[in-house]
Amino acid sequence: MPYYSREQLDQTNLHFIIGSNRSGTTLLTTILNAHPQVFATPEMRFVMALYNPYFYKNKLSPRIATDIRQYVTLLFNSENTNEQINAWRKLISFDEQVLLNFDLASLDDFDYASISKLFLLNLKITNKDTSHVKTIVDKNPNYIFYVKQLIELYPAAKFIVAMRDYRAVLLSTKQSGHKKGELLKNMFRWKWENQEIWKLHQQFPNKLLLIPYEQLSTSPKVVINNVCNFIGIEFDENMLQHNKKIQDTAEVKTNNERTKKIVSELAKPINASRVDAWKTQLSEQEIAITDLICGNIGSKFGYAPISKKNSYKKMLFYLQNSFQIIKQQLNFSIFIKYYFLLSFSTRLWLSKFFRIK
Repeated sequence: MPYYSREQLDQTNLHFIIGSNRSGTTLLTTILNAHPQVFATPEMRFVMALYNPYFYKNKLSPRIATDIRQYVTLLFNSENTNEQINAWRKLISFDEQVLLNFDLASLDDFDYASISKLFLLNLKITNKDTSHVKTIVDKNPNYIFYVKQLIELYPAAKFIVAMRDYRAVLLSTKQSGHKKGELLKNMFRWKWENQEIWKLHQQFPNKLLLIPYEQLSTSPKVVINNVCNFIGIEFDENMLQHNKKIQDTAEVKTNNERTKKIVSELAKPINASRVDAWKTQLSEQEIAITDLICGNIGSKFGYAPISKKNSYKKMLFYLQNSFQIIKQQLNFSIFIKYYFLLSFSTRLWLSKFFRIK
C-alpha cells in the first residue's frame, strides 16, 4: 500500500546518515539496506526540502501536494550538477499515486514529520523489499548543518556520522578525475563540515555516533554492531555481505556509465588496503597543503597532520588563494550550509537555474 496509517508512520523510526563526501556515507547506506527491517534512502533531501514552509504549521495546507509534486518532478526529471547523485537516481523510482497525485482527503491524517516518512517509504530502490521495514535511515551528507532542526522535528532521531582521513578523501577525489580547483574546494569543504561535526558532537554526544571509515574497513563486524546498538536494531549477518546484495543490482540495464561504475564499486567487498593508500599515492606537496587546510580540525578526530607547521607558508597560501577561498565559502554557504533556510520558491529557482537539488 502506498499510503500508510498515521499509527504505522509514528511507529516507524527515522534516523540519519551524515558526513563529508567520500567518507563512507554510501557504504553505510548499502550495509544498512542489507538488513530486512531497515530502509536506508539515498540523497533525496525531502525532509529539509519542505521543512521551512510547513514544519511550524499546526495544520498542513493543501498547497503541500503541489509543492511535493514540484519537488519530485524536479528531483527525478532534470539533471543535477553532481554526477554521483544523478547516477544514484537512475536506480530509484517512486509511487506516482502518492508523490505526484497526493490525496488531499487524507491530509488531516498527517503532520509534517509523518508526511516526510510517507515520502521516504514510497521510494523504491532496485532489489530492496520494504514490506517489513521498521526503521528508515535517511542518508544526506549535507544535513550536517540541519541537525538541530531535524532533532526538533524527530526528537528520537539519531545521527550516524561517517568520518575519514582528509588525505584519503583527497586521494579519492583526485582519482575520480577532479581538477586542482575541485580538489581545493573539497578540502575546504572537509574542513568546514568537520568543524560543524565537532561542535555537534560536543552539544549532542548521545545523538551522534562517529564512524571512522578506517575502523569500518578493518573491523566491520564490530563497527556495524555498534551502529545497530546505536539505532536500536538487531544485528543481521547479511549486513556483513552487503556487497552480495548489490550484485543482482549490477545486472540492472542502464546506459548511464556513472551508474554502472557506482553499482560495480558497491558490489565489491570492503577493501581495507585502501585505508593508508594516501601515504604513498599523494605527493609531499599535496599532503602538506591538506595538512595546512585540515590539520587543526583533523587532529581532533585522530587524523594528525604529518607536515611541519609553518606560519609563513600558511599565510602565503591563504593570500595566494584568497579569491578562490572566498568564492568557495560563498558557494558553500548558499548551496549547502544555509540552503534549506531559504524559502522554497527561492530554492526552486536556484535548483532550476543552477541544476542543484
